[in-house]
Amino acid sequence: MDDISKVYKLNGENIDFFLEDEVRNGFYIPAKMKQFWGAEIVLLNEIDTLFKKHGLKYFADWGTLLGTVRHTGFIPWDDDLDILMLREDYMKLLKLQDDHPEELPEGFEVRSFRNRDDIDYFHAVVVGSGHISFEISHLSKFCGCPYIVGIDIFVLDHKAEDPKDQTAMAKDALYTIATADLIASGSVKERHRLAEYLKQIATLPKAKNVTDDINLDPINIRKNLYEVVETMFASFSEEKSGKLIQNFPFGLKHPDMEIDEKEYSETVYLPFEFSTIPVPAHYDRLLRQKYRDYWRIRKEGGAHEYPCYTEQEKTLRSNPEFEFRGFKYDPSTGRSILELRDEKSRESWKNTALECVEQVSQLFQDASNKLNSDFINTDLEAVLQILADAQQLTIDLGGFIEQIKGEGTLTVSLLEKVCEKIFVTYNAIASQEETKAILKCFEETLSAFTDASKEIDDILKRKLYVFVSFRYSSWSSFASEYEKCLNEDEADLLVLAIPYYHKAYDGRVIRKIFDMNDYPDDLNVIRGEEINLEILHPDRIYIQFPYDSFNPVMDIDPIWYSFNLAPFTEELIYIPWFTTADFTEEDDKDMVNAKHYINMPGVLYSDRIILDSEAKGRIYAGELSKITGEPIDRFLSDKITVRDAKRPDKRRSSLLYYVSLYPFVQYGEAAVDKLKSNLELLICGPEGLDITIVFDPAVRINLPKLRPMLWEKLEKEIENAGHKLKIVMADRVLTEADMDGFTAFYGDVCNCVPVFVEKNKPVMLTSYTS
Repeated sequence: MDDISKVYKLNGENIDFFLEDEVRNGFYIPAKMKQFWGAEIVLLNEIDTLFKKHGLKYFADWGTLLGTVRHTGFIPWDDDLDILMLREDYMKLLKLQDDHPEELPEGFEVRSFRNRDDIDYFHAVVVGSGHISFEISHLSKFCGCPYIVGIDIFVLDHKAEDPKDQTAMAKDALYTIATADLIASGSVKERHRLAEYLKQIATLPKAKNVTDDINLDPINIRKNLYEVVETMFASFSEEKSGKLIQNFPFGLKHPDMEIDEKEYSETVYLPFEFSTIPVPAHYDRLLRQKYRDYWRIRKEGGAHEYPCYTEQEKTLRSNPEFEFRGFKYDPSTGRSILELRDEKSRESWKNTALECVEQVSQLFQDASNKLNSDFINTDLEAVLQILADAQQLTIDLGGFIEQIKGEGTLTVSLLEKVCEKIFVTYNAIASQEETKAILKCFEETLSAFTDASKEIDDILKRKLYVFVSFRYSSWSSFASEYEKCLNEDEADLLVLAIPYYHKAYDGRVIRKIFDMNDYPDDLNVIRGEEINLEILHPDRIYIQFPYDSFNPVMDIDPIWYSFNLAPFTEELIYIPWFTTADFTEEDDKDMVNAKHYINMPGVLYSDRIILDSEAKGRIYAGELSKITGEPIDRFLSDKITVRDAKRPDKRRSSLLYYVSLYPFVQYGEAAVDKLKSNLELLICGPEGLDITIVFDPAVRINLPKLRPMLWEKLEKEIENAGHKLKIVMADRVLTEADMDGFTAFYGDVCNCVPVFVEKNKPVMLTSYTS
């Protein structure tokens, strides 16, 4: 798309990482939404290619512009893309579709009131496909998303030089729109009334080509009148007011929403998710005009139901021939898990070891009974067989415990000693040594077995807690519970590292991700494939992957599904791998997405759920109550546990100073002077504060072309301060992981701001006007 795409755009192999479920700014985004986002970006790239080929300019607009600057992508709780075109370019696009449809990508369509009876507004929607499709070619192209994906195109018109002319046009346009909608609704049935309406509109100063054919159906009359309205919108294109306005959706009623034409005179490409998007170079000024303090987080907005594919999903669900794949809770499944658990518990290694000890003990008791009687009448051959059986059982027990606990354990060495004593006793009897010598050997055997039994009893009393971790980047959700378990005197901890997989649109595994080597050495981490949990039967198993097979993008081996693990432990505990911000049932979008992680097998099949706040506990309890029909209080009292609050951050103070592109474009040399002043202050700054200055990649990529002399001046300032301060010319967008090491933020509006705000870290924005 642009030079910047080499920096930001992920290659095709890595797009599946983008499609994973994710939490941004405390908001959970399910894979299903990520697939829809991905499909929109694929469509955006097609738009970009087509528009560049035909010399058509466009810009990110509304929430997309805000998301680009503040989040380097979608606003987390947004679900659509908005772009903007000048009227001249917009009309060229419509003409291109009419005259040369072969130039458009396959399935590509620009929908407007002109070609759609169901559109009654004045912006267009570009779609990549005209219908819901589960065809392989469609799913492969659009990131596994079957839905119709569209991008809204809003239009900018020139404004009249005289405000009175603009007001008069707006009044006539609103009247024409109201009349068109009235006619389309079928409310005007009399032919003479219809003719009067059309005749009156034709007299309006800016109206052109008003139909006088009253025999047209009402929808086509509306289309004609809408075209008349668009001629009104475009009627000031020859004037030199220097102002632009979006007449629709707000400009007609708010003529003061004008924009300086110069704001769209320069274009820069900024990162947008795994792609890029063009924005006006003065984007900061535009956003301040549209949203004022646009850096503040407000989880609101949206002119449609969330998510925007809801109606399409309802259509699919209503089709009896369509099988909608998703997890459906069945209480009988939970009961069968408990029954299977009871059965597997009896087969656990502890029970096996205990039974083996009891059998050896009984054999020794039988031998003792015989040896303590009159040797003359004792069946010594029977005693020898008893000892042989006892030795074999002891060997089996030692091998079994060695398999579970590993080589070189005290228990195994004690059992080896028991075997040695049995061997000595056996030889004493077989050699017909004196009774006293035989009894002494047997007493030593019993003593050795008593020592081994005590050690076995001690290890059987110890608890075993297993943490099943599907990736190290999510280990932090386990960390506090792991530390808590470490403090239990009679508990052993084991971390099982398992891989996870990316799935294609058809369920095929396309990538295995296994980060075993990322775990620190102080964790007792073992490859999951090396452990047989059925034999081990831990007292607790902790899981963090709730989906089993019901995630469209991520998966793990079925042996690690909650359904399959629950029977092999006394307690299955679920801790979410992610952390969201607290929300209530009034937060509609959070509640919609909560279903993607609460109505899941790992949540329903677990014995306990550990969460980090009471607010989340109430949300989980409420949703689980709806799913199961059981009372909310049952979940709050029996199933949901709220862990202790996080410990305060005691890390050394560190400041991230972030410099964006817009100050240099918008304020010129004043921005460089401000930066120079700040760098001088930081050089003499307080001791004990680590400072890192990061320049957004867009500065290096765009500024040399837009403002070459300013770039040279900036380079000199960076060079002068570079040997005293840590200055980074970033080659990629900073991630939340990059930001985690900093305790405070200073600088320009960027994707760092909402992250620091969400984590309650200090944020200060640079002022260039004071």
